[in-house]
Amino acid sequence: MKNKIINILMIAPGTGRHGGGGIANYADILTNRLSNRFNVTRIITLKENNLIDKLMRFVSSLLHIIPFIVSNNQKIAHINTAHQNSFWRKAIFVKLLKIFNIPIIIHLHSSEFHLFFKNSSSKKQNAIRNIFKMADRVIVLSNSWKEWYVENIEERIPTVIYNGMDDFLGSDDQVSERENKILFLGRLGHRKGIYDLIKAFETIKHSHTDAKLLLGGDGEIEECKDLVDGLRLTESVEFLGWIGDDQKKKLLNTCKVFTLPSYNEGFPLSILEAMSAGLAIVSTKVGGIPEEVINGNSGLLIEAGDTNALAQSIIRILSDDNYCDSLGENARIQYLDNFTLDKILKDVESIYLELVEKN
Repeated sequence: MKNKIINILMIAPGTGRHGGGGIANYADILTNRLSNRFNVTRIITLKENNLIDKLMRFVSSLLHIIPFIVSNNQKIAHINTAHQNSFWRKAIFVKLLKIFNIPIIIHLHSSEFHLFFKNSSSKKQNAIRNIFKMADRVIVLSNSWKEWYVENIEERIPTVIYNGMDDFLGSDDQVSERENKILFLGRLGHRKGIYDLIKAFETIKHSHTDAKLLLGGDGEIEECKDLVDGLRLTESVEFLGWIGDDQKKKLLNTCKVFTLPSYNEGFPLSILEAMSAGLAIVSTKVGGIPEEVINGNSGLLIEAGDTNALAQSIIRILSDDNYCDSLGENARIQYLDNFTLDKILKDVESIYLELVEKN
């Protein structure tokens, strides 16, 4: 079988300030890396912030799948979705592609899909279930999400494929030799635990007066600045805003600790980026994170919302160079063994080939 004649429709939001964040980045990575084996068409369903522009983008994305539908080549639709509006937008694609008997993969990335489902009416819950049942294959990001899916959506067991990430290692120094810089990357808001982190940093400063907290991402910046000012941490906290890959790589190779104290997650790419760069990691026991980070080995995991544990975990790393280096080295090994793009791509490709053989 010549894989190049297989057409893949990769549906996901676009990257950028108003795009789809980690889902968009992941879809772009898949598109670029799979294009040497398949004909991959990238369909962007969301990128703009303005409502009218959003609608225009969505209509345009629907029109752009027509050449894919009428093509005589073998076809697979790989639909990457989150929750709420993202899911309902993708549901339209699922229904349309199902009419033409095109094999469909629904790739669920959402960190809060369980809350979206729980808070939906029984009628909408049934509609959600029916959309998933239309898919030929469902992919989830972790075993914890697989268990949730079977308990709430359908008995058919979804395929677990962990996220993979490019290698961000750009320095061969010991992490402990760096300045006491703590890095956060993500959308600033309650779900990512940003307010807990800022409060924890007040305690960290009492122990390590030279510590710096670098916050990369957009979101509730003004609210966070107000909290920082109120705690008199202004000189030690830097708001970086939305950052690109070049700046991200530089940060990952100059900071000592990466932290993501989230309340809900899928399988965060930012942690994989930090692991690939060999940083000491502090995060929470939510979503797929315990399957990314081995607590006490490749990072430290705490209960979400435990501000004191967050502070003490970071202080422990900053206070013990050997422990800091050990966590970073083990994180790097964990990444190389389990989360490189080559490994993840093989898993995705095997699903594509299996679906083509069945159809």
